[in-house]
Amino acid sequence: MSIPDQASKRPRMGSIGNRLLSRKLPTSEVVVVPKPTLEDFSLENYLNGYKGFAKISRAKYIGQHCYDLAEEGYRIARDEVKQNTFDTAAYQELCKILAQYTSSTTELDSDWILNANMKAKNEDAEIYAEFDRAKKRNSKQDSMRALTKHVELLRKMGRMDDAIKKLQDNRDVCPDVRAQGELHIELAHISQLLYRWLQISTFLQRVEPVITDPPQPLKAEMAVLRAQASFGDCEWKRTVNGILQLRVDILRDAGIFERGAVTARDIALYGTLSGLAAYNRDEVKSMLLDSMAFRQFLDQIPECQRLLQSFYDSNYGDALTRLDSILSFCKIDPVIGPHVPQLYQQILDNLVVLYTKPFASLSIEKMAKVLSSDAATMERLLVKMIEKENINARIDGATGFLVKYAVDPRDAALKRTEKLHSMFLLQTKLMKYRIQYLEEESVVSNSRGAQSRD
Repeated sequence: MSIPDQASKRPRMGSIGNRLLSRKLPTSEVVVVPKPTLEDFSLENYLNGYKGFAKISRAKYIGQHCYDLAEEGYRIARDEVKQNTFDTAAYQELCKILAQYTSSTTELDSDWILNANMKAKNEDAEIYAEFDRAKKRNSKQDSMRALTKHVELLRKMGRMDDAIKKLQDNRDVCPDVRAQGELHIELAHISQLLYRWLQISTFLQRVEPVITDPPQPLKAEMAVLRAQASFGDCEWKRTVNGILQLRVDILRDAGIFERGAVTARDIALYGTLSGLAAYNRDEVKSMLLDSMAFRQFLDQIPECQRLLQSFYDSNYGDALTRLDSILSFCKIDPVIGPHVPQLYQQILDNLVVLYTKPFASLSIEKMAKVLSSDAATMERLLVKMIEKENINARIDGATGFLVKYAVDPRDAALKRTEKLHSMFLLQTKLMKYRIQYLEEESVVSNSRGAQSRD
């Protein structure tokens, strides 16, 4: 069978594939990206780090966003659905998508569809019978076990929203507060698969009051979920600070990687990109490059370590080249992909600040060449950074130079004093409100005491 040309491999706009993917992916607009330029990239090897729904959703995302990898992505998603789930609807839809690619075998496996539906139906009936027996015995432990089995079945069927609803509607079966905490951890895991970052944070907040001293594996699970949610919400500094508390061996022993929702490579990428967006040059060195724990994650993707080193060494051209290569890979990642433009801009801003720091004045044209840009674009960027007070300087239109303002130490001291004075006034006002509140509470309490004595 002949291999089709690139145009013939592209799904038609408005096809079943677009409808299927837009239902479960975090982005509403489809942004088409080229194949990653990262050295030794292999889609199969990349996706082998994930399992189940995480692998399927990532493969679909790639199929939707990268025409060069679309056929392979959809094929991997179809095979994973067939091997490890009962999601017959997704299987049939993926086969229809793959029918648009002439080099794929797209014949439906009707026997598998029949057997998968039958197995799911039988398991569902067994679980409901187990629920009924648990209710008759009034055993919350048995009810909790049946609930766990049913949620796992719903996940295998691809019914993630139904799994969330099932857990939320049956919180009363939890035998103790610890079980309630574990139920919310499971809700956070399902939200992680659906890229719902706010829900993850909400569920984790409900865990902390009921499991005050979690064991190390549970603490590691919560830390990973928290870091991924922070990244999804573009909280760069919170993300990297959380990641710096993680260790590869602890996550491996806790079974985090075995779950197949997140990999050590993911954590290296989150930490590297968040660090470059949030940290200055010295912090990149002390917090990331010199961190033995984080270097274990960097070993999974050495290009990240080279990028951090280029940033620290002020090797701007090499840093930007490596950043472009890494971001070309990140664009096919459903967690990082939607934030690539924002990340790139923030990291570029940091590079510009780093470049201008040693100089009292510098040529915008030379600066643009070093940062692989042109003078007009660089000038617009500098204007924005000056407006945001990231750089204390002005642009000399006659000479085309950026001229930094010399900061008078007395002005800096005055600003610090004014800031302290403002904070003092605010704290004084808050203290007055607090005293007033306590006085009113005391009056009300005395009044109630007198009424009760009467």
